[in-house]
Amino acid sequence: MMSMPALPLRPLTLQDVAVLADTHEHRLELAEGNLVVMPPESWRHQQISALLGVWPEPLDELLDGEVPELG
Repeated sequence: MMSMPALPLRPLTLQDVAVLADTHEHRLELAEGNLVVMPPESWRHQQISALLGVWPEPLDELLDGEVPELG
């Protein structure tokens, strides 16, 4: 792994994150100009995501059409 370049002393841009992503193995997100660094997804996480993608019934049917609002 290469060392991470120095971060600018200003809110980051998409271009800044693109440059960082080329040298970083973690998942990077930009949230209101702030860099959010997350570890790579585990194999188990990927397995569960794949299973949810092929779930036999849509989620709203499982919840009897009552999908709770988030937020």
